[in-house]
Amino acid sequence: MSTTFADLHISAPLVNILRERNMEKPTPVQVEAIPLILEGRDALVESPTGTGKTFAYLLPLLSKVNMDKKDVQAIVLAPTHELVMQIAREAERLLPSIENVVVPIIGGVDVKRQVERLKKKPVLVVATPGRLLELIDQRKLKVHEVKTVVVDEADRMLDAGFGKPVAEVMKRTLRDTQRLLFSATLPEGVVEAAEVFTKDAAVIRAAAPEGAAGVAHMYLVSDPRKKVDNLRRLLRLVDVRSSIVFVN
Repeated sequence: MSTTFADLHISAPLVNILRERNMEKPTPVQVEAIPLILEGRDALVESPTGTGKTFAYLLPLLSKVNMDKKDVQAIVLAPTHELVMQIAREAERLLPSIENVVVPIIGGVDVKRQVERLKKKPVLVVATPGRLLELIDQRKLKVHEVKTVVVDEADRMLDAGFGKPVAEVMKRTLRDTQRLLFSATLPEGVVEAAEVFTKDAAVIRAAAPEGAAGVAHMYLVSDPRKKVDNLRRLLRLVDVRSSIVFVN
């Protein structure tokens, strides 16, 4: 008998939202990670790209938060503006009837507008670590009620560029705060680095869903003036049903 989201003890409103989106069966990483997260365990989770890692942490986080308690109760850290906004949008889609419950925090934008949004008392903040740390140090964001911190793309977030601000954010939260690290790859160096701020962390190395297509990585060198034309040609060539194009 296959596992359902209801079997994983996800809250009923979230299960209904998933059902409306024709999502009934969780992926392997969701089956393995969600129960541990609901238990409050720290965890290091590896799963290939496109296997549902975002929902593997958003669903238990949003099942656990107290919507009546107007404090930031969970933080998700991500390395790029685009990923922060993507995660925040997915969280908002899981809570369509509740406004101002999720706030994205990124650098390079008006900090005053972000402070104003924080005054509306979100329960979940999704952020790049540098700007988040800045707001914590300015006492614009209180983290004493934060129960869980998620580090997405942990293999990037614990490298030389992001490692220090991530560690500083961890120091600002309480010692018993749940720490979760998610990544497509978890090299031993990342596992060792995470030992500094995790406690008895479970290590999950989940497989791709049965029958899922593999992920091939490749790049095409293009004259900047021909990028758009080359992109059109590439999309016609591979004949995909849907695509995401990231534009800087």
